[in-house]
Amino acid sequence: MKIEKIELDRSEVNALIKAILYLKFECEDTDSLLYCSSPIINSSLSKLLAMYGYEDEWGKVFSVLPEANKKIAINKIKRSESEEGVLDEKIKKEVLEQYLFPYRD
Repeated sequence: MKIEKIELDRSEVNALIKAILYLKFECEDTDSLLYCSSPIINSSLSKLLAMYGYEDEWGKVFSVLPEANKKIAINKIKRSESEEGVLDEKIKKEVLEQYLFPYRD
């Protein structure tokens, strides 16, 4: 597969970071769970954060998981289970771990 490269300015990178964080920690739509816990989205977010710079500051921002963000994730998973069926505990743990990225808590 050919690797494509794109050039983004800082405001575009910032907008994409904000969009992903909104999707993960503010959007309550259970259909977004697929994207919130996507390793591909997380990889993209990681690359965007690196492109933006200020890695030390980002490290501080994401060093402590706000309880509200964790609660949003857990509640979205629970609502999804009520709509789609209960997940295996191992899968649920992985979904939550991927969902909470980039927090390290």
